Amino acid sequence: MSDQATSGPDDWDEVYDLVIVGSGAAGLTAGIAAARRGLKALLVEKAPVWGGTSALSLGGVWIPANPVMLESGCRDSTENAIQFLRDVVPPDGLATAPDRQAAFVQNGPRMVAELIEAGMRWDAEVHHPDYISEDPHAAQGRCLDEALFDGKKLGPWLKTLRHSTLAPYAVQLADLPLMGKGSMRRLAYVVLRHYGRRLRGEQPLGAGASLVGQLMYILQKYQVPVRLETSIDEVVFNSGTAVGVVTRSQGARRRIGARAGVVLCAGGFAHDDALRTRMHHMTGALSSACPDDTGDIIKMADEMGAMTQLSDDAWWTTTYALPDGSPSPSHFERSVPFGLCVGSDGKRFVNESRDYYHFARAIVQRGGEPVWLIFESRHRKRYPFLGNPPRVTPRWMLRSGFLKTGNSLQELARTCGIDEANLTATVQRFNAFARSGIDDDFHRGESKYDRHWGDPRQTPNPNLGPLERPPFYAAQVHAGDLGTKGGYVTDGDGQVLGEDGTPMTGLYAAGNVTASIMGKSYPGPGVTLGPAMTFAFLAAEHAAKRLQTSHTRP
Repeated sequence: MSDQATSGPDDWDEVYDLVIVGSGAAGLTAGIAAARRGLKALLVEKAPVWGGTSALSLGGVWIPANPVMLESGCRDSTENAIQFLRDVVPPDGLATAPDRQAAFVQNGPRMVAELIEAGMRWDAEVHHPDYISEDPHAAQGRCLDEALFDGKKLGPWLKTLRHSTLAPYAVQLADLPLMGKGSMRRLAYVVLRHYGRRLRGEQPLGAGASLVGQLMYILQKYQVPVRLETSIDEVVFNSGTAVGVVTRSQGARRRIGARAGVVLCAGGFAHDDALRTRMHHMTGALSSACPDDTGDIIKMADEMGAMTQLSDDAWWTTTYALPDGSPSPSHFERSVPFGLCVGSDGKRFVNESRDYYHFARAIVQRGGEPVWLIFESRHRKRYPFLGNPPRVTPRWMLRSGFLKTGNSLQELARTCGIDEANLTATVQRFNAFARSGIDDDFHRGESKYDRHWGDPRQTPNPNLGPLERPPFYAAQVHAGDLGTKGGYVTDGDGQVLGEDGTPMTGLYAAGNVTASIMGKSYPGPGVTLGPAMTFAFLAAEHAAKRLQTSHTRP
């Protein structure tokens, strides 16, 4: 950090009202909110592509009591949602302070409404429950999904959008394996609609690509400049107030003034292996965050005297490690019937149908050793696996050892190095639960969320089916992550707090560069992006008001 005693227009290479660091959903939202309030904003991104981890995600945005869900007939209120967060988020310092959570819940719907007014198109996930659905204040429809967007509207910006391997219709087909007889009709409808758009000359974007694509399209309508391959060397302060940044692009440094302040939306440290090892006792090898998520901005916190929290946690998710070392999501395969999960000791340790965060966190709390998904022939005949249709098991899975098989549980246990006696006893006990429909050990299939990912054809419990028919299969499930969730602590306006707990004037932050208001919990789909966009929105709004009232100049 540098702190200038005096400064004026001649001290800067150029001057803006607001400088925004990072081009994910948070940074783009901050730019739109700033432009709509008359601020001259600049957005900088260190990578040669834009969109950040947001572009690689499914794009869900969790906003309680949002206008789209209410218009769709779902019931919710800000009071109900605030109580929900207080019920399910363990207190964890100022990061999870009640007033910070309330600021998110109360202003999220306003952020959504303003983006809709600016041209954003969303759909409500009316049937998707919160992850912690057993809480009396949980609801359905709080997560917003982006409508398909024609990427060609982005013009030259389409070429530099961060590439996602997700199909544009991934969200629309997420629950396809569980739709029974209607699955083929749904598949045909979605795929034909997609290719119909292609035949009309469109470039359909879905999921996170649609989210950031729509935001960038709106941002460009407001003519907000975006500079790629531009990193931040430092944030400049004047008498304790953030007044600008020093950027580096192609080796050249520029000093850019910021009359209203600086908004940090640069992501977390998912791929800083040294920091990950120190904080999480594992590297970021199985992280789904973008490769540029290396913590550059978070590591400036000490120098600036900023408060940080929750750096020991991440947005944990269950994942497979493919033979090439890359991660692939593991989700519904462990939730549907005819399968269970055990450690190398052959014992179950958690409800297999729980959401990915709480399941993976249970792995982390066990020391991080991967666990085994054990399933039988009916699982393979009825449900897709790793994107492959039922009954189709590619040879590479078996040849590489990724998927192991045995004609008996005992043979499978020996192949995998699982305690044979314990696995046999565990499966016998589990099979009794499957026949009764009641899991006395971990209550699998009791919550609305569990049943959402169950198979309604299976009775008496849509999540339980006995393991009886060979061949038996096993695949390792690891604790991966969607990014880290610790960093700068902010107040309800998105202002970064100093080590003494007071706001640092002119310095704002949002997204994974901050300590999450969700603490060590993951209440529902989209709880990463919802608060990120809301606090970015609030930061730009606060900066605009501060500039109007103070008329400060860097």
